[in-house]
Amino acid sequence: MFALAWRNIWRQSRRSMITILAMACGAAVCMPMMSFMDGMFATMFDVAVTQQAGHVRVEHPDYPVTNSMFDTMEDAQKKLEALEALPDASAVTWRAYGAGLLGTDTKSMGAVLVGVDPVRESRVTPTETMLKEGAWLTQPGQILLGFGLADELNASIGGEVVIMTQASDGSIGAGTYTVVGLVRSGNAMRDNQGAWLNLTDLQELLFIENQVHELVLLASGGRDQVDTLKADVVAAVDESVVVRTWYEADPQMAEMLKMGQQQSNIMLVVVFFLAGFGVLNTMLMSVFERTRELGVMMALGTRPREVIRLILMEGFLLSVMGVVLGGLLGGGLVYLICVHGVDLGYGDFEMSGVVFPSRMRGLFHINHATSVFVSMMVISILAALWPAWRASKLEPVEAMRAD
Repeated sequence: MFALAWRNIWRQSRRSMITILAMACGAAVCMPMMSFMDGMFATMFDVAVTQQAGHVRVEHPDYPVTNSMFDTMEDAQKKLEALEALPDASAVTWRAYGAGLLGTDTKSMGAVLVGVDPVRESRVTPTETMLKEGAWLTQPGQILLGFGLADELNASIGGEVVIMTQASDGSIGAGTYTVVGLVRSGNAMRDNQGAWLNLTDLQELLFIENQVHELVLLASGGRDQVDTLKADVVAAVDESVVVRTWYEADPQMAEMLKMGQQQSNIMLVVVFFLAGFGVLNTMLMSVFERTRELGVMMALGTRPREVIRLILMEGFLLSVMGVVLGGLLGGGLVYLICVHGVDLGYGDFEMSGVVFPSRMRGLFHINHATSVFVSMMVISILAALWPAWRASKLEPVEAMRAD
């Protein structure tokens, strides 16, 4: 059966090659496009979720609505220790937020103040990629500026900035800090208005000693284990706080990532349709051209189910060759996109508050490549079902009379 199907494919070598190339091109185009989109949305997820919202966050119940410096959590140290003991949490950090006026010798400007624990924050945030220049926070009295904010203030590494703000007790908080680094977080707002201080410095500045606004956790199993981690966190803390997942804290980002997956699925459907149509056309033409031959085979005792197996085998062989060739071509393109990236030629650009680099790199998932190959083969075989069924219904006498 295999030998006969193989011979039948190459009777019309040009048509078979066109079908194989069409499927190969479909796979070769689909794979790098999916890789590129995965890389783009992974960058967005990393900047907007992993580095900021975290997979799960714990806050004062009113803070998500008010964003007020007064809505802090009590017994933060105790909560932090309880959360760090959770086996499903790969990293935990705590943060405090405020607003203040930053000034240098020549200029002043409002900024968002972020107080972080330098050690714990480095376990959550990839500080080595976050820094554009300089070094990460190591001791009190240091400050990091978003590179856009630093440019507006004419501040440079090694220089000093003065912060003035209103403390929680109504007094004026003020301090002088040394700039040790410039931040390029990928978040446009933070890069242009953000300043990072040691957590103890901000607590002292705002007079909120031993208080924080949020605890941020990363799940050890990534985003797939977020719900499990949330359940553990709820059990570990008391009812005086609210626990939210990243998609509850940022539903717009969750919807955008969902739309990205839907776009990938639509692209797959289009490719599969074209591949199936190509196989259907090839198999139908093959059946029409071999009507007399099929009639002779059936007159000599070939059963209808064996005719169906023969046609399906031909469709299967076409799909295998198309998938193998497409895998080679697509794999090469995916390698180039993932390793070398694609220079969009427009410089850095912003979308939904996330700054993307001019050179975007893809992200390869073996399950996506497998789904493309398996689905294309299944669709090709399904497309061959109708020609196979039609061939099995031929009347031997009438078929042998066909031109």
